[in-house]
Amino acid sequence: MDAIKLVKLTQKKGGKMSIRPEIRRYSQQMGKLLLIVGSGLLSACSIAASDFSLERVSEVTLSRELNEISGLWCEEDSLFAINDSGNSATLYQLNLRGQIEQRFTIASPNRDWEAVTARGKEIIIGDIGNNRGKFDTIHLYAVNRDTQTQTIKPEKQSYQYADFQSAKPYQHDYDAEALTYHPDVGLIMFSKSWQSYTTHVYHLEADQTSAAVAPLAQIDGLHWLVTGADWDAVRQRFVLVGYHPSLIGELNAKLAIVSEAYQVEATFSLPSGQIEGVCVLENGDILVAQEQRKRQPAKLMRFQLNQPVENRNNIVQLVDKP
Repeated sequence: MDAIKLVKLTQKKGGKMSIRPEIRRYSQQMGKLLLIVGSGLLSACSIAASDFSLERVSEVTLSRELNEISGLWCEEDSLFAINDSGNSATLYQLNLRGQIEQRFTIASPNRDWEAVTARGKEIIIGDIGNNRGKFDTIHLYAVNRDTQTQTIKPEKQSYQYADFQSAKPYQHDYDAEALTYHPDVGLIMFSKSWQSYTTHVYHLEADQTSAAVAPLAQIDGLHWLVTGADWDAVRQRFVLVGYHPSLIGELNAKLAIVSEAYQVEATFSLPSGQIEGVCVLENGDILVAQEQRKRQPAKLMRFQLNQPVENRNNIVQLVDKP
């Protein structure tokens, strides 16, 4: 949710508009300035690392209850979703059309819920957001996904950043919004790295409760803020989503295919928006959740990722089906 505050880019000075310092720093460190002029230049294509094509096949508007959706996990016939800080501690169960079917009250605070995934029969909620750099500890809440009660007291696990140092808002790497489960590794958290723009990878083992954790790997080459992740068990790869802000306040949404060894295989530009969650269905379709922002409602989008295709000079077209 605080990403919206980050991209309030302008301040009035003597009747003129100027770029806020934190955005200037962001763009300089990114090494490029992305300027989009007019809605006609909405991200329609991207350069991929290999022969993939990505096609958006459906899009639905979510209930206003999910205006600040921040995490998404799916199985073949249903989805689970959460909202981030400032909202109730509620776990939502949706159908594949994005309609709310059940609500579960979680008897733990929503400090900054940013991710949801599953480990066996447990739904794991990640209270891992830290845009402002105030927290040295993250919390995970585990609930049985077969529960029949509407109010659930979860099991809590806490982990402390081993190298945490007090930091200014949006100028540190102790933030995360992406969490997924790998059967051979356990829970994996990907950082939202405001300072280095390098995605750090944390393994959160179940028997490490209250232990200090440090990155075990990193992902080079993304250069954007990761806000969602899922492990595609069928195709043995990670799918990551996120965005980076432009100077005029657009959030340039991204999707990446990442190997089990944390190597980037392909990247795509998505329609501009505040992308906050992703999950992969067994058939390979990718569901992406977008938070409400400005004139855009909260959305659930469905994509098909196809490979291989004709290279076409490595230009991958993002096409909407009628």
